[in-house]
Amino acid sequence: MRQTLHIMTHSPYTIRYISFVNKYFCQNDHKFIVYCEKEEGNNNKDYPYKNVIFTKNKMLFRQFRGIINASKMLIIHQLNHPVFMLELLFFAPKILKKTAWVLWGGDVYYAQYNKTIKSKIIEFLREKVIKRIPLIISYVKGDFDVIQKQYNSGAKYLKADYPSPIDISAIEKTCIKDVDDLKKTKIIVLGNSADPSNEHFESIDILSKYKNESILIKCILSYGGNDEYKNQVIKYGKEKFEEKFLPILEYQSFDEYLEMINASDICVLNHKRQQGLGNQKVFLMLMKKLYISNVTTPFDYFKSIDINIDATEKIVDMSYEEFIRTDNKYLLNNRVNILNDISNVTIQKAWEVVFNNEWTNSFNTEVRK
Repeated sequence: MRQTLHIMTHSPYTIRYISFVNKYFCQNDHKFIVYCEKEEGNNNKDYPYKNVIFTKNKMLFRQFRGIINASKMLIIHQLNHPVFMLELLFFAPKILKKTAWVLWGGDVYYAQYNKTIKSKIIEFLREKVIKRIPLIISYVKGDFDVIQKQYNSGAKYLKADYPSPIDISAIEKTCIKDVDDLKKTKIIVLGNSADPSNEHFESIDILSKYKNESILIKCILSYGGNDEYKNQVIKYGKEKFEEKFLPILEYQSFDEYLEMINASDICVLNHKRQQGLGNQKVFLMLMKKLYISNVTTPFDYFKSIDINIDATEKIVDMSYEEFIRTDNKYLLNNRVNILNDISNVTIQKAWEVVFNNEWTNSFNTEVRK
């Protein structure tokens, strides 16, 4: 029997996705090759399935030529294996005609944020491969639009999302703090990591006009970035807000993270590209006011599914009262819509379309020059 073959890299999303597919679809119809740089991913605890193969070998085609050739369809989850791309281009270009690519955030903006000689070589390979892939899958259509324009792609688009690696049921059971409470101090969560793409300095400047208000800014710096950058952000935040700026430096457990979010009022994520999408969903599920940049693809996507969010670009013109104002009706609507959008039923239906043989008939198999 010909199977759908998935190429993936070990991660919490990979663990959850494989479990999901094996639960809701026939295991005999799917095989997973999981690339693990470390031993931690190679265990039966994370992947207790017979249809999962682990490898540290970057030459995936050489190692799994037979399986790849025999597959009904090849689904590459994140285009982050340059050696494999090179192998496909030179030794098996026809394989690309039955290949689907699932976009990750880093896929969309790779060329923009990677400028080294090595990354430019990788980008050259990516460009050649991307033009030959007939199907692109992503949660946010705006990400596909960026790829289509940037690489002159003629691929077909299908929407599908990964099941969340976090416990959605725990969030649903969380007793949400009343957004209409009269507590004086408003807690603002700033950013989702110490990565410079959070635009910490710009965000601090934007919020600094509220420094005399009763606020507490919790700036998440517990992972990503480097110590020098973290220290610069902390120093700048303290200069602007003094004791009202609280850096979060210790990694939090999921329960601790939920508790912190639930005790907060507002989240400001000022990335200029799609990033922190999982964090955004948690804030929406917990009925918190969310600000993200209107230049990012999730901004338009959330609006399209009737989720009420605000643009970080508008904060500069907002009074403090406007900035903190909330409407429980809209926040509840956000919660209902995001939970429906990421439900197992919704995700299963989307992947059924992907796995259905009928969509292969609409592939654009013309190889672009």
